[in-house]
Amino acid sequence: FRLIEKLVNFRSRVHRMPYGDQAIFMSADVLQESGGFPDLPIMEDYALIRRLRRMRRIQIAPATVVTSPRRRPDGGVWRTIDGGTTWTSVTGQMPTTSIGAIILDPLGENVIYAGTGESNYANHSRYGLGIYKSTEGGDTWTQYAENTFGGRSFSKLAINPINSQILYAAITRAGGFPELAAAKGHPGATGLLGVFRSTDGGQTWTHLTGGLPNLSATDISIDPVNPNNVYAGIGRIFGDAANGVYKSSDGGDSWTKLAGGLPTSA
Repeated sequence: FRLIEKLVNFRSRVHRMPYGDQAIFMSADVLQESGGFPDLPIMEDYALIRRLRRMRRIQIAPATVVTSPRRRPDGGVWRTIDGGTTWTSVTGQMPTTSIGAIILDPLGENVIYAGTGESNYANHSRYGLGIYKSTEGGDTWTQYAENTFGGRSFSKLAINPINSQILYAAITRAGGFPELAAAKGHPGATGLLGVFRSTDGGQTWTHLTGGLPNLSATDISIDPVNPNNVYAGIGRIFGDAANGVYKSSDGGDSWTKLAGGLPTSA
């Protein structure tokens, strides 16, 4: 990794193309003029730098900037009781504060689920340790399914609007380059991916196949009118022919890849 670091620094100085992990400084006015970070799943900092190069001359600082990615993912779940004016951390005591997905039970106002792990596909992303559940509006939490999901990340959670004991989870690799770098050798890093279903309020989970590939699932959604219709976005970040949108009409037992109107290649 030190060799990669030296090569990246050399490239940045020669081509004046730094990226986010190297620290980018600019005024708020310049950031606004550039249009800000584009809405991209990865390499958004690189895209921003390309814009800035067309607007200004980029200077590379001679001094070394020391940064820590640990400050970025360690937020956990926060709660406000005054409409967003002030916030309080409610998961600081849990095994990890890396949160990838959160959802409230539509049939129980005090029931909250938080899936751990960042599905950001970056080397500094942090892997998850299962799912947290609170039945007291965030006052206390219980950890479930670490053995099922540990070493990977939640990207989305969905709850059946009629029977909220039924949940779906979209699970991805922890991320990084080379692949799995962010998992830091966790034994669950190469575990099952895709869509999982719970029928007991998040305590236990079943991996859904029946037409779904064992690839990272980036999104999951339930039809609010007919909750047997479930949609899943499958998207291995390094590309795969099986990437796409899948639909189940039987609550997740079987799946079909959708086609009409969707692009066939990136």
